[in-house]
Formats: sequence, C-alpha cells, structure tokens
Amino acid sequence: AVEAGCNSGGGPAEVDDATITFGPIALTEMACGPDAMAVERVVTAVLASTADYAIEADVLTLRGAGSGLLLRAAP
Repeated sequence: AVEAGCNSGGGPAEVDDATITFGPIALTEMACGPDAMAVERVVTAVLASTADYAIEADVLTLRGAGSGLLLRAAP
C-alpha cells in the first residue's frame, strides 16, 4: 500500500539485497493542496523505478530518481 501525501494506492515491488524495484503504482486521483501534491511528486518519483534502500532500527531509507524518503515504522 502507498500513501503518497494526497492519494493512496499500491503496486508490485521486487526486493533484493540492496534495491527495491517498483512496478507500476496505481493511485487514486484526488486533487489536494500544493504542499500535499509536492510530497506526492517526490514519493511517486522515488517509487517510479528502482530505489536503493537501507533499514536501520525502525527507519527505512529509500533513494532513487535523485530524491529520497525516510519512513519510520509506527509504534
């Protein structure tokens, strides 16, 4: 599942030792405010193809498409 800042959806992903390759991501198509849409553009850019990843404690770091994401696990 993907929560992209404004819209949500999902798609396939293939994980190996150092990268995650994302397949086509299908998202809802709601219009939101400029801040939420800016976040969504970064999220979808990183998830558009292959991203390097690292897991340290409860944080997943994804780097791809010239951008990156830090995702913290919920308690």
